[in-house]
Amino acid sequence: MRNVSKIAVCTIPPLGENNDSLANKHVEKFNNFIKLTSINNNTDLLPLSESLWLDIASRTYPLKSDYNPKGIKIIRRIFGGIFHHYLFKKSWNQISKSKGQWILFDQIHLNERGANIVFKIVKNYISRS
Repeated sequence: MRNVSKIAVCTIPPLGENNDSLANKHVEKFNNFIKLTSINNNTDLLPLSESLWLDIASRTYPLKSDYNPKGIKIIRRIFGGIFHHYLFKKSWNQISKSKGQWILFDQIHLNERGANIVFKIVKNYISRS
């Protein structure tokens, strides 16, 4: 018998950590489309977005700012995070906390906490297959 690869799709993570933001309402629409596509194509779905939001709900400090799609602000957040990580050796989680974020270090990219959630979901899926 030949080995057959299984395919799974996952929902996408939030933009910023405010569930009620306009950006995350769009993300929710994309995720609903991904779920529908998964059902229609009989493909396994990994609920990444739901898992990340559950973890965000356990945040132990307040959200400082919301996702802002303006180019300069995003670039400053991304490069500021990179600068603090590689020059000052701060962890992605420390950078996130200093900016009031829980799973995203720059309101777009996952920190260690967020990446660990993705790792666990994928590992569990592979282990079951």
